[in-house]
Amino acid sequence: MAHLRLRGERGYWAVAAPPSSGRECIQGEDRYCLGAYGGGEQAERGFLGLWASGLRSMIAQNEWSDIINGRHPIVKSIWGNRGDQFEWKGALTCVMLEALKLQQIPASQEGTTHVLWRQSAWHSLLREGTASDWSSSETGRRMLVAVLCLMRILMGSSIAEGEPDAGSKQLCQRVWDMVTLRMNKHKGISSSNKIETLDEYLDNLSLLPGETLAERTSLGFLLSIFHGLSECCQYERNYDLTSLIVTNGWDLSPMGSCTMEGGQFSCSGGTGETPKAQLNIWTTGKHVLVKESDAAQPRSLELLDTHTGKALSHSPTSPGDGTGMDTRMFNWIQEKQTSPTNQSIVIFKNGRPVQQPPKPQPTSQKKAEQEETLKGGTAEYGGRSGSSVKEIQRTDDAEARRGEVGTLATGIESPPPVRRERVEDHRGQGITEPKMKKQAPPDDVSLHPNSTPNHSTLPRAEEGQVSENLGIGGIIGGVVSMIMGMATVYGMYRVYFRKEKGSKRSKTKHTSFSGKLKYMKGSVNPGD
Repeated sequence: MAHLRLRGERGYWAVAAPPSSGRECIQGEDRYCLGAYGGGEQAERGFLGLWASGLRSMIAQNEWSDIINGRHPIVKSIWGNRGDQFEWKGALTCVMLEALKLQQIPASQEGTTHVLWRQSAWHSLLREGTASDWSSSETGRRMLVAVLCLMRILMGSSIAEGEPDAGSKQLCQRVWDMVTLRMNKHKGISSSNKIETLDEYLDNLSLLPGETLAERTSLGFLLSIFHGLSECCQYERNYDLTSLIVTNGWDLSPMGSCTMEGGQFSCSGGTGETPKAQLNIWTTGKHVLVKESDAAQPRSLELLDTHTGKALSHSPTSPGDGTGMDTRMFNWIQEKQTSPTNQSIVIFKNGRPVQQPPKPQPTSQKKAEQEETLKGGTAEYGGRSGSSVKEIQRTDDAEARRGEVGTLATGIESPPPVRRERVEDHRGQGITEPKMKKQAPPDDVSLHPNSTPNHSTLPRAEEGQVSENLGIGGIIGGVVSMIMGMATVYGMYRVYFRKEKGSKRSKTKHTSFSGKLKYMKGSVNPGD
């Protein structure tokens, strides 16, 4: 296996000493003296934010001491047995310094120049902050270890030589997974799956959440390390990105090798005679060392109390509803059902949410017809239909409300409600006439997986509320009926069982009254 070594003109890094205590380090002379970066609090989107937040978990705190003492297998994997401990430490500093100095990496795509990397991005990657001497700050040490991992993966891993050693994989796997270059899935056999140019490659490179089409930040980050390697190290082979790419059905083998010429990244291929280091996007016969499945799903958000910092518990379900529905959602549904604006309810049709249109409001013409009908009913039934009309309207509203709740809970439209019209005959007795129009549910309406069209727990809860409202009126009516019945019984008792006694009393009163009249007549003075 080929190994790295310092380029001849960079040999002075082999003898560079670490910063001495009591003085500031000097960039370009002292080992690990790379400058202060980061320290900002602003969160970044896309790859920059993922790297900044994941650096602490990618590299353990104790890894630096094992590496700096030369005991870790990755040192031998990169430099071989002949690697001098001062040389590889100087080479690591040189690679990192050249990557930091690179102002930008432009790439031409279909006549348009896109900037794949900007120098200012380092402050975002190192958001937690570094000291000028990176070996004296935790973030700086973690970043240097991560760069070692990237140097190793860019060296490639051929199938003939085997994968990297277990120690290197254990140290670096999370870093490699973080910089995975995942292609969009190929759409099928109807179109060619061959990618030959940089334009085609960039067009089909998958974006991370928060990135735009003009951004390929993870690729730009890798290219900055490639630039540092090409400036500081000699390598007998081309550097390679194969181990980091998930092709998802694309064939990248037709692509030519890439170079950084004059700060411009291009993949026009070449004869291999250029002194500049070259980078292969894809090489047949190399190991892919990252997960080929889709990226891991993001963790669910956790709500924290701003005062205690503890996780907030989920809202309990509404008691007695039996639906497992969040209390706030349950209350919102009830509010919408009773809202005077008659807002629509959402149902599920063909597996997709469909908005049920609001109930049509009666037009002015229909209102006039209803008023005329009510007037006719009043005249026909002796002016008693007013209370009956109110009862009809209250019953219809309750039935309509139950129908809407049933639609939401079961995912299908409920049959039209039974309309009970209460009228009165010429004797004043109430007659209830049910009217129902049967309607089968549409074929394309899908049921909620946890409910049936005839047994919904949510309508029961709503029916309980309606029954409670209607039950109050029933209780009052029953009490009034009992009072009227008692009054009737008492009246009959007075008429039939106390008739004789009542007659004597009536005669006595009549006689007394007559006597008084006679007395008064006799006492009147005729002269007055």
